[in-house]
Amino acid sequence: MLELSTLFYVKLVLALIVGFLVARRLKDVVLAFVFRFLPVGVRVSTNSFNMHTRLSTAIGFALLFGTAGLSLWGMNSLHNQFAPTKTRKVKPIHQSTGFSFQPSQPIVERKKETTPIEYEEPQEVPSTRVLQKPLSDYYYIQVSSFASLKNAKKCLRQWTGKITFDCWIAQSDQDNVPFKVLIGPFPSRDQAKSIRKRYNSIKGNVRKAENLEFLPQAQ
Repeated sequence: MLELSTLFYVKLVLALIVGFLVARRLKDVVLAFVFRFLPVGVRVSTNSFNMHTRLSTAIGFALLFGTAGLSLWGMNSLHNQFAPTKTRKVKPIHQSTGFSFQPSQPIVERKKETTPIEYEEPQEVPSTRVLQKPLSDYYYIQVSSFASLKNAKKCLRQWTGKITFDCWIAQSDQDNVPFKVLIGPFPSRDQAKSIRKRYNSIKGNVRKAENLEFLPQAQ
């Protein structure tokens, strides 16, 4: 009993470690997912940062314990499959009572019938991404600047497939490098800096969209 209890606690600790690593690995995905599905009214409010943090923390803990539970279940399944089974010796009846049993018909071992499992190929789900209208009074993270619109569009496609925040190309007639790639909008400078700090891949200056003209793009 002591050996079984120790083994259980070891598997429990390993499962929690696996859940923690998975939750830490998917931190950026959870943050972007929560921010993406917040209503627009909540997203641009002053309380959006606290709401975003609470929801992300709750989903992170759920992901941790869910992954830990699945890991523990998997380890128990593997242990039950590969652990040696103890066979109990049964004494023949005729040795103790002198009575022997002979079956009237031969015992035929039944073969288990197995049916092949058919797997359906996953179907592609069309994207439902909806761009939020650019707001000049709000804040953006400028990640790149280009002298060529072609290069700016190439950078925009890379960021659009990489993050869930809205990405834009804005043009400035007062700059030698006119085409800017922006991420946003965010209701405050502090929130834009917080998003930039949370995501290691987002680097750039936080600015307003003053003197910028947003170029139209397909949704």
